[in-house]
Amino acid sequence: MLYTVETGDTLFKIAEKIYGDRICWQVIYNANPEVIVLVPGVKLRVPQYCDYRYIFSHLTANNRFKFVS
Repeated sequence: MLYTVETGDTLFKIAEKIYGDRICWQVIYNANPEVIVLVPGVKLRVPQYCDYRYIFSHLTANNRFKFVS
């Protein structure tokens, strides 16, 4: 599905509109690696589903704490 960016949109707001949950912003971000700035009129690819398992596996992998002794 394609979504056309509107004035004031953020990935959080778009995820809330489409999936009903702001945490799904990463799904939209990952589907559009070439888009750096959201400006009105830009078309974004929006996956049909938000897969929470994918999001949480990436959050866990990318946000590891390192303990220093």
